[in-house]
Amino acid sequence: MRIITESADLGLSIALMAAIGSGCGEEKLAQADRCLNDSEKAVEGVCGCGVPDIDTDGDGALDCLDACPDDAAKTAPGECGCGVSDADSDGDGEPDCTDLCPLDGSKLAPGQCGCGVAEGGCPPLGCVPDGAIDDTLGVTHCCSGIAVAGSTYCAIESDWGSTWATCGQICGSGSVSSITSCIPSGRIDDVLDRTVCCSGSTLSNSTYCVNPADAGTTWTSCLMLCE
Repeated sequence: MRIITESADLGLSIALMAAIGSGCGEEKLAQADRCLNDSEKAVEGVCGCGVPDIDTDGDGALDCLDACPDDAAKTAPGECGCGVSDADSDGDGEPDCTDLCPLDGSKLAPGQCGCGVAEGGCPPLGCVPDGAIDDTLGVTHCCSGIAVAGSTYCAIESDWGSTWATCGQICGSGSVSSITSCIPSGRIDDVLDRTVCCSGSTLSNSTYCVNPADAGTTWTSCLMLCE
C-alpha cells in the first residue's frame, strides 16, 4: 500500500506512518504475551497463567503440583497427612502416626500389659503382686470388721495367668497383743502358717490386719486368699 500521496503534507504523512507503525508493534507484543492478565508471566509455564511456577519447600515439585507444598519430605498427604512422616518404626505395617505402640512390632495398642509386653505376660486383672491385697471377693476383714469389695492374693509373680481356686483364709482366730502384731492395711504378715492358693507354697503363716489401731482386739477367721 502506498502511504504517502502527492497531495499529502509531508509532516502529516510522517505522523501517520509512525502511528501505523506503533499499532503494529502493540499487536505483535499482544500476540507474544499469552498471559495478558498475569503481569508475572508471558507464557503459561507448568502451572498456567495466574499461578506462579514456584517450589516453596524446595522438593523439586512445583506448588501447583505438590499436595504438601510446605513439606519437603512429601508431595502427597499419605496416611499421616502433610508435615507428619508416614514412617513405620517397628515394621508392623502400621505407620507410627496411628500405631499406639510404634516401637512394638507385635502390638498396635497397649492392651492390658502395655507396649513391649506380650498379652498374658503381665498380671491378669484381679491378681496382684506378692504381699498385696486386691479387694474383689466382698469379704469382711477380720481385724477391723470393715466390709470391703473382697480380697484376692497372689503369692508369687510366676502365678500370673494361672487358674485360681478357692483355698483358704488369710487370718484365723487370735488376739492382737501389740501394735507390732497388727500390720498396715493391704499387707501380708506371716504368722498363721497358711498355704497360699495361687502357688501352692506354704508361707510362714499369714495374717492380715486392716488398721494398726486394731492392736489389742480379737481376730476371727474371715478373709479368703484368692478365688
